[in-house]
Amino acid sequence: MRDHSEPSAIEDDWPQEQDDFQDPNAEDIQDHGTATCPYCGETLTLMIDYSAGAQSYVEDCHVCCHPILIDVSYAGHDRLNVQARRENE
Repeated sequence: MRDHSEPSAIEDDWPQEQDDFQDPNAEDIQDHGTATCPYCGETLTLMIDYSAGAQSYVEDCHVCCHPILIDVSYAGHDRLNVQARRENE
């Protein structure tokens, strides 16, 4: 039977230390892009992750709440092309 007066190995290791590592180039792989909501015309500011390359994802408009399909593609010369369209198009 275990003596409960002594801490277990799990208790000794908890809480875990925070990982202080920060990628020095992290700000170089993310940037803001803009697109227009195809439903209400609101200008959307989007966080773009350059490291993900070409990508498509759905994001809801923060004004009208409709789902918007966001397409991001590489346009050359360190530029990305961001397009927003209705999800059902």
